[in-house]
Formats: sequence, C-alpha cells, structure tokens
Amino acid sequence: MDLQDTSSESMEIPIFERICRGSGKAPDELQRLIEQKRNKFSGLLTEEGAALLVAKELNVRLDSDAFPERMKISNLQDGMKGVGLLARVMQVYPPRNFEKSGKKGMLANLLVGDNSGEVRLTLWNEDAKKVDSLGIGRGSVLLLKNCSVTSYNGKLQLSLAYGGELSANPENADEKELPKIEKRELKISGLQPNLNSVDVIARVARIYGKKEFQSASGKGEMIAFEIADETGNIRAVAWNSAVGQAAKLNAGEAVKIENAYTKESLNGGTELHLGFNAKITQNPKDAKLPELPKEEFERKALGELEENKNAEISASIAEINRSALRYFACSSCGKKLQKLGDKFLCEKCGEQKEPKIELIASVALEDESGAINAICYGDEAEKIFGMGREQVNSELRAKSAEDLLDEIRDKIAGQKIKANGYLRTNRRTSEKEFVIKRIIEIGKEIKKAKEGRAEKSIEIEEPAKFY
Repeated sequence: MDLQDTSSESMEIPIFERICRGSGKAPDELQRLIEQKRNKFSGLLTEEGAALLVAKELNVRLDSDAFPERMKISNLQDGMKGVGLLARVMQVYPPRNFEKSGKKGMLANLLVGDNSGEVRLTLWNEDAKKVDSLGIGRGSVLLLKNCSVTSYNGKLQLSLAYGGELSANPENADEKELPKIEKRELKISGLQPNLNSVDVIARVARIYGKKEFQSASGKGEMIAFEIADETGNIRAVAWNSAVGQAAKLNAGEAVKIENAYTKESLNGGTELHLGFNAKITQNPKDAKLPELPKEEFERKALGELEENKNAEISASIAEINRSALRYFACSSCGKKLQKLGDKFLCEKCGEQKEPKIELIASVALEDESGAINAICYGDEAEKIFGMGREQVNSELRAKSAEDLLDEIRDKIAGQKIKANGYLRTNRRTSEKEFVIKRIIEIGKEIKKAKEGRAEKSIEIEEPAKFY
C-alpha cells in the first residue's frame, strides 16, 4: 500500500502504521498479506476488513473504533474472524435451554441487519443472558466486536468469539445506514402460529392462577390469561420473568404487550406467549379500544351443536374414554414429544428435551338429544378428574393407567357438567368432538328409589362452581 494514497479505497495512515509497528512487518510485506486476504474472499473484503483479519493472525491488538468503516453484513464470508459491525435487531427468538455432556447452557438467537442485509446472531450462555439484562429487543442497535462467521445449514451466522464484546444502544451510534423497524402491532384476528416480535393492544378478559412447573433448567412458573379486542380473543401465557408483570393485570383493563411470540395451541388455534424479552404496559396512553366484547355462548343441546360455533352445553358424563390421561410436552415450545426409549425428542426443536406433564380429559357426554365425545386440557381437565398434574403423576407411580382410569370413571360417571366450548372435527379420527373451553359447574347426580313407588327421582348434589 502506498502510504501517500488518499483514495477512498485506502486505509488511514495511522492504522497501517500501527499494524506495522505491532507486528514488525515491513510495509510491502504487510501489503502483500492484506492483498492475499482480500483475494481469499474474492475481493469482497474492504482493506479495513482484510487488515483486521491480518492483525488478528499477527496477534496485533487493534481498537475496532480505529476503523471508521465497519464491515457490512453483505460482505460476511464463512470463516471470517475478528469481525466488527453495527446492526439493528430485527427479531428476537425465544431462548432455548440445553444440556450437553452433563452441562446446562442457554442459547439465544437474534436476527440483526444493516442496509446491506440480515444475518442470524447466535449468543451462548452468559452472552445469551445479556439479551435480558441489557433489555435487547426488536429495534435495538448493537455494536459487535470480535465476532466470527460460520455456516449452518447453508446459511451464515455470526457469534461472539472469545473476548468479543456486545453493546446495546451505544451513545452516538450512527443509525443512518441501519434499517428502520416497521411497527408490528397486530389485531388478534391477524395472529397465527410461529410469529415473533409481536405487539398487541387489547383488554384483559380473564386471568388464571399462577402455576409452577419443572423443566430441564429447573423450576419455573407461568400465568395464563385471556385478552380480547374488537376482532376476537386469544389465550396468552407469561413465562418466568414475565410472570411478575402478568400478575399485576386486572380483568377489563387495557394492556399493551410487546415482543411476544405465537405458537399453535393444543386445539389447533393460536396462543400468544410472553418470554423474558416481553414487555407488558398496563393502560397504555396509545390504547384506543372499545369496551371488552362479550363472547357469546348460546345454550344448545348436544344434537344442535354446529361446527366452529361457540355453545353452552349441559349434559351428563356417561363414560371416560380409554385414552391418555396426560401427554409429554416440550418444556421449551409446548409441542408433543416423541418418546424414544427412556428419552424424549422434540421434532420442532430437533433435540432431546425434558418433558413437562399436561393433562387431557376425554369423556363421552349425553343428553336427551344425543351423545358426543368431549375433550379438554390443562386446568379444565383437572376439574374433570378432580386432581392436578402432580397428583396424577403420583397416582401413576403407584398404579397402572388402566386402574387409574377405572377409578376416575367410578368417580365421575353420572356427573352433570355445564360448560362453554365449540364443536370441531378431530383431525386424527375425522369424528366430531366438543372442545371444552371453560367448565362452569360440575356435580353428581344420585338416583334414589322412593319407598313404595316404582318411578325414580333424580337428586342433584350441590355442584362445584367455577368462576
């Protein structure tokens, strides 16, 4: 390199001299090494980028702030090291806990971009925790130093090397060449599974109790609640660090949820999930919502049910179906796990997972108009069984599933149930079934013969009511 060259393609003289002094290389030798590095990457590297890589190989420490032009994402190539760049966070993906060789760890993935392109940034363990501690979310600006570039499944990804640095929203960051974030505030009717960085303004329709669970990373907690706007309603679940925010919510108030994600629910619909990067704002100033729409459940006999329409039914439990009492769900994504020997594989996450237990109740209902199978999950299944997840687990350690089903059948046969839900077609069996969304009350009918009379009357015990 000609030290007097003042073209835009050349580096500033102090940078070149600093590499010469730090490495002991003559200027012509250093120029040759830089050109070799640029040729290796088909000329896509600027001289600054090539010099940074050469300095790294020669163990010359350079302050990356000495480079006025940081690397562009479009210039990244597999195998690069010592990369520095300024980028904006386009998406934050839910974190994943894992265990390898007996050691537990955390993985966080972010999609970052500049005006030349986008790339996935993978953060591990302590660096992954910085997403939460630094408040990194969609729209944050990141200054990255000493990154390495690798390829996974044919796509480039960026990760912090040993000694790498990550700064969030640095002062005086020049954002002119960074993409702008479009507002992703969606109506509930527009939500579908597998969305990330979702913002929603709605009203709180219902709040369920806080629950604890056990996963591979230890004990955790969650709160389920329901929100609604003028277009519909959806079940939301806050996990761990988001639980404290959700616990402060009150039914009927407006709420703004930011940086949530969606996934498919057990009944084939959509659920909204709040991870550690989610933010809840109660009664936001920018909320413009009508009063909470009331979800209508018209009273119907079983024979009058119409598919995908809400209904309130009152029927008797004729039998408990010989189906699973529970299923094993992925502690990360909630999908059903596949059991392989004594291990569990999540096909969505693509790795072994510690299972969490979810209950399923499948019963046959009947009234004067006919009969139908009904199914419910989680909290509503606990109401049917009269026991929670932990008790079911305890019972199954002492007896077979068949014996436990017989005991539950003896306990619930003849119970009168009043519930809200809807009719659907089971995708596996192609048969109609009633999905119970909420059990209003449940009680037992006891038939007693009157003395001296042939006919029988039905006496109803005081039912258990749920509000």
